[in-house]
Amino acid sequence: MNFNGYVRIVFNIEEKKTLSSVIKSISPNAFATIILNIIDFILDIKGYGFINIESVDFQPENIYVDMFKLKPYFIYLPIKMQSTVDSYQAMENYFRESMIYLIKVNDNLQGKIGDGLIRELSNQFNSIEQIRENISNLLGLDSIEEDNAYKVEEQDKTEKEHMEKIRELLSLDIKDKYNIEKVDEI
Repeated sequence: MNFNGYVRIVFNIEEKKTLSSVIKSISPNAFATIILNIIDFILDIKGYGFINIESVDFQPENIYVDMFKLKPYFIYLPIKMQSTVDSYQAMENYFRESMIYLIKVNDNLQGKIGDGLIRELSNQFNSIEQIRENISNLLGLDSIEEDNAYKVEEQDKTEKEHMEKIRELLSLDIKDKYNIEKVDEI
């Protein structure tokens, strides 16, 4: 998109909410799933190698969440800096500390799942991969992909139901408007 002669990149985030805005209303399971998805993102960054970890904003008020899929979206500011092993470790530590803080200050995240998340995130001896595996086990998931596949399937089913309802309402509207007995297809 061009704006005043400059190239602008615009992202539509209307359907997404900031993590800090939804934290008080989500369940511990939903929060744990968001954490798993954030960890997947972190692991992807490590795997790509060309994304600068310091350029990703991991502050909860700047993490956007698709509440249907519980998938996080991040702000990335491509600033020229060299990522190092220390920068990845610093980012992982910040991630752990901020998630622990969110659990501790939100009553809705307290309990068995919340305690398990704090235990896993607090253990500095666990790698980020080990934390992911342990949280998946805590939730009783063989893998987060299975859980996400179920959510996507449920979302698709809901979308189909909504589309059927819209077609039905349109059909009724056309019938009434034009005095038609039967509308086969819209």
